[in-house]
Amino acid sequence: MTITNDDETKVDNRLSGWLFLRARFSKKWKKRWFLLDKTRLRYGTSDTVYVILLSHSKSLNIRRFQKLFGKISLNGARIREADKDGKEFLFCLEPKSGHRVYYIQSEDEVSRTKWMEAICFAKFSSHRSNDDDDNDDRLSLCSIS
Repeated sequence: MTITNDDETKVDNRLSGWLFLRARFSKKWKKRWFLLDKTRLRYGTSDTVYVILLSHSKSLNIRRFQKLFGKISLNGARIREADKDGKEFLFCLEPKSGHRVYYIQSEDEVSRTKWMEAICFAKFSSHRSNDDDDNDDRLSLCSIS
């Protein structure tokens, strides 16, 4: 396990830490614990459950907690830097379904870049494992300056 700062932890291909998420209906910014695990980005109000997920990576435990927290599908999602509500260090995720755009704020530029790169890497890895997907669009889905 490598500790990158007080709030972010990188374990193997997983990244976790506190970020702000813009609420869907109220448009308020809420602090959420995020966990990037392979091609899934999960979030919730506490890091406690995610520590359990990292410690017990059996699929049974993951399914048990999946209903309690939000999940963003990265398969086919677009990620880019964003400008919203005058906030700094934003990026957004637009899932393939198109039902919602997730605006996420990190604490600084370094953290934003780390999250965006990790998400792009996860997307790239998922494309490589799916031979039937169109791999030519994997780079166009990631926009990191």
